[in-house]
Amino acid sequence: MTRMNLRKLALLGIVICLALSVVVSGPFVSTNSYTVWADEATESGSEEVIANEVKGAIIEESFTKYGNLYLTIKKEDLENAGFEPGDILAVRFLNQELELPFTTNYSDVESGTPGLFALASSDYISMAINMGDFTTTYGIATKTTFEDKTYEWNINEGVELPIEVTITMKEKAGYLDEFILHQLSYTDERSDYPDLTDEQFANFREVRTTGIAPGTLYRTASPINNIHGRSDYADAAIKNAGVTVIMNLSNDEAEIEESEGFDGRYYATTNYIGLNMSNDLMSDDYKAKFAEGLRFFAENPGVYAIHCREGKDRTGFTVAVIECLMGASFDEVVSDYMVSFYNYYGVTPDNERYNVIADSNIVKSLQNAFGVSDIRNVDLAAEAEEYIREIGLTDEEINKLKANLSGANEKPGVPEEPADKPAEDNKTENKPAVKPAAKDDKTVTPVPKTGDESVVMLWLALIVVSALCTSKVYQAKVERDG
Repeated sequence: MTRMNLRKLALLGIVICLALSVVVSGPFVSTNSYTVWADEATESGSEEVIANEVKGAIIEESFTKYGNLYLTIKKEDLENAGFEPGDILAVRFLNQELELPFTTNYSDVESGTPGLFALASSDYISMAINMGDFTTTYGIATKTTFEDKTYEWNINEGVELPIEVTITMKEKAGYLDEFILHQLSYTDERSDYPDLTDEQFANFREVRTTGIAPGTLYRTASPINNIHGRSDYADAAIKNAGVTVIMNLSNDEAEIEESEGFDGRYYATTNYIGLNMSNDLMSDDYKAKFAEGLRFFAENPGVYAIHCREGKDRTGFTVAVIECLMGASFDEVVSDYMVSFYNYYGVTPDNERYNVIADSNIVKSLQNAFGVSDIRNVDLAAEAEEYIREIGLTDEEINKLKANLSGANEKPGVPEEPADKPAEDNKTENKPAVKPAAKDDKTVTPVPKTGDESVVMLWLALIVVSALCTSKVYQAKVERDG
């Protein structure tokens, strides 16, 4: 082979390797680079998208029961601008600028933390605080709740609708690690949870922590709201347990009695209170209604159940405070709270997300409520009692509540053994044993945007080919000169 042919071969090898590297990885850019937005306006689903800026508004229809806001901005608007869940976005409105994580579920951020949310239930972007009231917190409007527990939002003085909202990129993938850890999904189909009992599917269980008498307190998903396909199972579970007194955190009494099929449910035979509580654990409204619910329990001995819609967030906090009051340890409180994340999502104690979820939800919520920096190092019973006293209960009411929960007071009207109550050895345990095979329970892992490994291999191949060709050229020269 001539020297010219060898040089051509080497050049051909270089060209081929360069071409393949472009095919695999795209143009020569950093593997950490992201979409570069055009300078001109881009057509989007609803609102104006210019470069990396999206504009929308808060309008009269934006306001929700719990103080969350739906913007006029659609999910596709943010997508078209190159914004993705896991980014941190700068949001400007009313002379305020917030740096908010962009995620897909309220529970993707810590309790009390604001964010932008692309929820599966809506095409529009929600601006909210997890377990909080965004509308009130950021001075947009004030909520008035009437005696019949209906409500209205009153726009604050100096604020006019519509309120312009502008969203820009603050830090690409700045919240991605936390977002991935929080990725949880569940289904409403019973068949997707073959390894769960009906009670576990309904997120129903007895609260068995220190100080609470056996067979006294239960928690559950809603037995009357079938939005998540669990109400029939929950209603059967409270019947089997002989529940007589119910604290409903999510509905008022009118909503309870107007719920589908209510008259035919066991629930209708119980003594219930409808509190219609918000998700803002720190609001005066929430505290007043929480006190009302605890007072109701104090005045009505019986077998108790507490629920909201899923029996997870508001119920989780309410039950945790009661557990603390009655003498539960930190580990007991967290363990019971996290059973809900097994029942819905299959999260077990050995899952890497277990402690992240607990710390950012129930631990953070209790620390905020009790005004302490670390609930692991405090007297939980004393802190809970002080909190309950601060929200409005008297010492006499607290003592009645504790007596009822400890079993010191007789439970009136409780069947000795309901006919269809499961055998003792079939009771739902407070610790998961088998992970459910829910079809949507997937661990999300980042997908590389480029073929990094392939590029490396191709360049190594290029080096080898060039070396071989150079060797051949040298050999040919030696043979010629020799």
